[in-house]
Amino acid sequence: MASCYDVFVAYAEEDNDFVSDHLRPRLEDELGLKLCLHQRDFHPGRNILENIEDSVTSSKKVLMVFSTHFAHSPWCQFELAVCQRHAMDRGDLLLVAHVKNTPVSDLTPTMVVILRTCTYMDWSQEGQGRVIFWNSLLLALGDVLVPRAPPNLQPRQQRRQQPRHQRRQQPRQQPLERRGVMNPDEEQGEETVIV
Repeated sequence: MASCYDVFVAYAEEDNDFVSDHLRPRLEDELGLKLCLHQRDFHPGRNILENIEDSVTSSKKVLMVFSTHFAHSPWCQFELAVCQRHAMDRGDLLLVAHVKNTPVSDLTPTMVVILRTCTYMDWSQEGQGRVIFWNSLLLALGDVLVPRAPPNLQPRQQRRQQPRHQRRQQPRQQPLERRGVMNPDEEQGEETVIV
């Protein structure tokens, strides 16, 4: 089956705040990945088991969000089994985000074994902890990330791809000081706006 998602995210309903406030904006909005989220992407009217199986097998990577809620959800435990099999069949990594400082005693035996045998990413509310989390996750997702030029370089690249006679007709960009970037000679009291 062809992959139509970059990452299948297995998470409990109660952890939707972590997915919608942190994972989805960073991975989809900023990095352009296509996530499979059960609340949004499962096909209505289909059997849930089929939705899970098809979504996992049509995803390039799987990411599980471990928490107490994940441990107590039968659907999440089924997703965990499907994701384990999927990772083993493909010889791929088993990606785990451990959230909400869940004590090991609240996890299922399978989850405990995974945390003890796989390197996982620990979500933290602290600044440095978050940097480590994102660096680890982006490293693990490296082969599905599409390299994109920074936004300020894209217009220049697009102009280079056009025939030379069309490039001359385009207006030149304004100097930095006219676009809102403060000139070093200006007074320090004025607000700096970077466009």
